[in-house]
Amino acid sequence: VSVSGSDVTQYCTPAIGGGWVVPIPATAATRTVTFSGLNMNQTASLVVPAGKNAKADLKLTYAPPAFTSPATGYAGIPQTLAFTSVGGATAYKWNRWTANPAAAENCDDTTNVTTSTTGGYAVLNTSPSVQIQQGAASFHLVSMSNPAVDQSIQLNGLYYGQSTPTLTFQCKMRLTSPWNQLKVQVKEEGSAVWQDVYSQTGAAYPSGPLGYGEEVFTLRSAALTTMVGKYFRVRFFLFANGSYYWQDPSFSDYFGWFIDAINFSGVTNLTNNVNQTLSGNTGSFTPSANTTYLMSVTPVISGHDYVPATQSLVVPAAR
Repeated sequence: VSVSGSDVTQYCTPAIGGGWVVPIPATAATRTVTFSGLNMNQTASLVVPAGKNAKADLKLTYAPPAFTSPATGYAGIPQTLAFTSVGGATAYKWNRWTANPAAAENCDDTTNVTTSTTGGYAVLNTSPSVQIQQGAASFHLVSMSNPAVDQSIQLNGLYYGQSTPTLTFQCKMRLTSPWNQLKVQVKEEGSAVWQDVYSQTGAAYPSGPLGYGEEVFTLRSAALTTMVGKYFRVRFFLFANGSYYWQDPSFSDYFGWFIDAINFSGVTNLTNNVNQTLSGNTGSFTPSANTTYLMSVTPVISGHDYVPATQSLVVPAAR
């Protein structure tokens, strides 16, 4: 930080916390304050009264880096990554994933999910066939333990939201406590907060001809607009809210929430992450043929990760 005027030029290095002080003559004057370094340059005009202190702040508006390297690569040829520098950044975290349109979850097995359930019932429902919308099975959540405990099925994939991301699924809600809430939730990667994108209240009383709630599956839709341009996780969550139905697990097919045929639109599934820390604004790797990569660059400023920039890199099949 330098302070200049008609009768003085003084400078200092700010403290780690950001404070700075420069001595100047006691005469009233208008001084020019210049902030520079770490790719930051800004000036401010500061009116200093006679015999008094005055303050000037460095005020910055953060903008993510901008990619300057091409969005198309060639198999077997080193690809140079380049982007604009960000003021104050001392390093950049570079992540790259293999990116493909998110595949459907057919709910025929639990290979691609992580479950958190209690009560002794089967999360994978295979019988009777009336509780299956397609394929050989469906997912099942029900609050049947005392005390009541929340239940969940989380998809194992890491997802990225494109311009209009949407999730659809087939749903049948059998007999369920009216205090239960059946939710689809998303969580931005790195956050601990789950957001509701779909919610349905439990069936208070028998409503179908057999007296056990919904008799047919219904296609449900959840807009994922809060996840545009973000990395996120997905789970199906039964909020017990302290309420449960006790029943013999052998009859649990008539209780709870049945889920089938989960599909995505405008959502990318990310796998095979490779991450590097860059000291400058360039990097390099050799891509594979017929692959799409999603790359992100996250500036590190004062030890904190800032909002990243993203770019898709398309590598056609080798000729």
